[in-house]
Amino acid sequence: MQVVGVTTQQYIYVASRQRKFRIGEILVIDDPELEPRGEVVETKSFNRFLPLTMERSPLIDPS
Repeated sequence: MQVVGVTTQQYIYVASRQRKFRIGEILVIDDPELEPRGEVVETKSFNRFLPLTMERSPLIDPS
């Protein structure tokens, strides 16, 4: 699990390939100075077998 993207005091983006997140789950960030905690309020998943770019993909029908 790792922090990805731009974070603010209210939002942090975390990604993981091994574990699924659940809505309402509390995450504790490992920080030597602070122990920030956050609640999972939204989750997304991507199919790793489909390309993320919508342009020129052989799997997507242009019509």
